[in-house]
Order: sequence, then C-alpha cells, then structure tokens
Amino acid sequence: MEKPKLRTIENNLTVVTIGDKELIFSYSTLVAFSRVGIDHNYTVHENIWSNSTGRHLNLLDGGDKKSRLSSDEFDKKLEEFLGE
Repeated sequence: MEKPKLRTIENNLTVVTIGDKELIFSYSTLVAFSRVGIDHNYTVHENIWSNSTGRHLNLLDGGDKKSRLSSDEFDKKLEEFLGE
C-alpha cells in the first residue's frame, strides 16, 4: 500500500493522494474527490459552508455549480469511489 501524500493547493485547500485516488479538503471537510491523472475531473459537493469553501469549490470545478452534488449524492458516489 502506498503512503498517503499531502499537498496544499492554497490556504486551507489540501489534497490527500492515496494510490490513484485524490481526496480534496477545504479546511478539514472533504469537498471533492478524483482519480489521479483524470485531468482533474473532480466530483464536487455543493457549497453548504462558507464563502471561503465556495471559492475553493470554484477553483476545483471552474464555478460549475450545476454539476455539484447534494450531501446524499456526494456520500453515495464517495462510498462507490472508495470501494473501487
């Protein structure tokens, strides 16, 4: 098993890479995930937090708010993603 790698994108926006999976955190909250090398095609949670987290989400998805997932949808896709 590969050791997790931690990378800061900007203040309070952090990527944890484990194998070929990236988990993206705004502050300490998981807000997006993706496979490494998939051109940063992130699965992104809708913003139910602060303006700062909203800015982080915009960095990840270019401001495409229509593609963001509700908590239930995000959790379901995350469970599938982690189970792969």
